[in-house]
Formats: sequence, C-alpha cells, structure tokens
Amino acid sequence: PPDTGTFEADVIAMNDFQHKALSETMDSDNYRLLARLIEVSVDESAQIHMLRQACQSYFLDLSQAMLLLFKFSRDSSREAALVSMLPSIVDRRNIAMVLMALSPSSKLEMHHKVGP
Repeated sequence: PPDTGTFEADVIAMNDFQHKALSETMDSDNYRLLARLIEVSVDESAQIHMLRQACQSYFLDLSQAMLLLFKFSRDSSREAALVSMLPSIVDRRNIAMVLMALSPSSKLEMHHKVGP
C-alpha cells in the first residue's frame, strides 16, 4: 500500500433522498409479482438477476428485503441478493435486522464484502 499521497472523499447527506424514497418503495402488487417470479424460477442466478433488475427501478423497505432474502435457499444466493438490494433499502437505521436472515458464516462473509 502507498505510504504517501492524499486521500480525498466526498460526503453526501442522504436525508432528502431517503424521505422521497420512502414514498416510492415498491408497491404491493409489484412486490408480490417479484416474489412469485423468484419463487417459480429454478435457477438461482436467474433469481438474482431478476432481483437486480427490480432494484434498479424500485426502493425496498426493510420488511420487503427480509422476505425476499428468505426466498433464497443457499447462503451464497442470500449474500448475492443482499448485496444487490443494499443500495435500494430505504430503512438504513435498522439494516442490522437483515442479518437475521443469514447464517453465521454468511454474516462474516457479508462483513468482508461490505464492511461492518
């Protein structure tokens, strides 16, 4: 690692964004459709792909994210799903609750992927 140089970082306050996003979370009809598509898809990579596409268009509240995580059977798929959903989850204060859907080894893996 370099021992000289300058590190610069920008900080963005997200308060206005979060308030707007709370009113634009995925509606119940689209959520049920996404959950159903994930359930009927056999291939977990296709499930992750559908989830990523949905997260580009919609925000999710914490309960929606938790329920979607439980649709995935393998730990690695839950990890990939959570990484895909993180930018779209609006209730960041309670994000630690999502970790309840993960096994102890997956929790450790997520700390490696996205930090504590």
